[in-house]
Amino acid sequence: MSDSSTAIKLLDKLEGTVIADLKSLIAWAGDFHNKSDNEESRGGLNFTLFILSLIACETFGYYSEGAKYHKKRGNCKSVDTGSYIMDFIQNYFERDSYFKKLKKVLADWLRNYLVHGFGSLDEHDNYDIGLFISKDLTKQILVGKEGEKKVIKLNSIAIAQQTISAFSRLKGKVKEGKDAFLIDNITKAVAQRCPLGKKVLNEFDAVYEIAERKGLTY
Repeated sequence: MSDSSTAIKLLDKLEGTVIADLKSLIAWAGDFHNKSDNEESRGGLNFTLFILSLIACETFGYYSEGAKYHKKRGNCKSVDTGSYIMDFIQNYFERDSYFKKLKKVLADWLRNYLVHGFGSLDEHDNYDIGLFISKDLTKQILVGKEGEKKVIKLNSIAIAQQTISAFSRLKGKVKEGKDAFLIDNITKAVAQRCPLGKKVLNEFDAVYEIAERKGLTY
């Protein structure tokens, strides 16, 4: 298989998984305010939509940058994967994107705030981040004050839509076949392997054997 075919196959897979999931969440979140009072108690998916957008950016950055931070470390441990988010946003988001201007905030502060605490981590004294849902994509961000605290609120649908558009730009460049460096990067990242620990493999095998004996097969 050629490098170009490998890259396109990988991007097709990502389009059918993370991009498809983003589109589903956008549809659900966009219809949130039309739900009944009963249904609204389920939540508007603003946190989930933003988390998935950041995960998508990290994934696309990992491949488009050729897993360079993993290679730089020489292993899969202690890698600052937020760097992939910043690289992807910088390279593929539109120039007028507020998220591009906030890439360090997204990759460091917000990613940790959501992924490690789902919004429950300690707040900063003078600054805060909020999330909101709006189908009006011209409202990427809103700013205001709560007491003396500066607050930036981010539109979760806007970041998701911009992530999808940025992915389309990435895939378009690969399909054109003119950017050999990008295609080579993706191919190298596909070949990158992070070995599983022995204890992890032992646990996997033990559960697999139990489930197989009980007929839990597909």
